[in-house]
Amino acid sequence: MQPVAPKTAQVSVPAADAIPKRLGVRSIERVGNTPLLRLERIANGFPNIELLGKAEWLNPGGSVKDRAAKNIVRKAQAAGQLGPGKILLDSTSGNTGIAFAMIGAAEGFPVTLCMPENVSVERKRILHAYGASKAGLVGLAKCLASELSTRGIRVNVLSPGNIRTPFWRTIASDEQMEAVLDYATQSIPLARLGEPEEIANAVLFLCSDESSYVHGTQLYVDGGITGAMMGAPAYRMPA
Repeated sequence: MQPVAPKTAQVSVPAADAIPKRLGVRSIERVGNTPLLRLERIANGFPNIELLGKAEWLNPGGSVKDRAAKNIVRKAQAAGQLGPGKILLDSTSGNTGIAFAMIGAAEGFPVTLCMPENVSVERKRILHAYGASKAGLVGLAKCLASELSTRGIRVNVLSPGNIRTPFWRTIASDEQMEAVLDYATQSIPLARLGEPEEIANAVLFLCSDESSYVHGTQLYVDGGITGAMMGAPAYRMPA
């Protein structure tokens, strides 16, 4: 009998240019090109008309504002206005801020957002998850203080804590308010909320001649909570 040659498996190897270098796409690459959805039930009463809805919630930041934010960032980068050592600073209370924070996290540049006090807790958590914080604003103020000191212009930062404002009425009913405030003040050494007048007085002090030698400083008006968080011994006023 003649020996039988062993069979060898044939393996096809794709061309090098056909192998993807990296799997998946970056989050910022998913901005736009959202699918169109047929709104058939709504269109039933309109013969010969086809209604379509754009599923903008499928953008990585969750809204159509991702498009505008990406365009703004790209134009700023192309113009050299946003690059190394620069901070994106914006005043926002909604989805545009989330979009900026998402893009900043993806692109690696710091984002600082100024928000009104009635912004929902959920939005704040999303922004913090993306790394947006007020720390960048403090850094910006200190840089300005260094640049403007020769012109006799003073720059300081005021950082208020929990202040008694109408915001508290949006998170609890009248029956729950006492328990909510008691919980909120447990971590405050002075064991109370601040008053709007106290913030106003601090601003007036920083703007007055009495603070003429105060420059490049972050002033905390928070009942001592920042000092307690940084390791200073907490102190409560006696009952």
